[in-house]
Amino acid sequence: MVVAALAVAFFVGRFFYGILFTDGEDFWDCVGFALTPDIFSLFRGQYWEDMGKSFRLTAFMMAVGGSGVLTYWVLKSLIG
Repeated sequence: MVVAALAVAFFVGRFFYGILFTDGEDFWDCVGFALTPDIFSLFRGQYWEDMGKSFRLTAFMMAVGGSGVLTYWVLKSLIG
């Protein structure tokens, strides 16, 4: 069950990575903005860019994690 959930999460991650991020640099920019406190982005004049990139990264993580957890729960309920 765990292997299937990880496989589904992997493929969902690959799919959404292509949709949400243009390349690896864009992904790491989103990670950097997500780790930067919002007050710093506000003082730099990048608050709305921070919000957008943090949202994209959060949506990506929720899609990957949610698909894995949902797959695990469904398989566990079917198999018992």
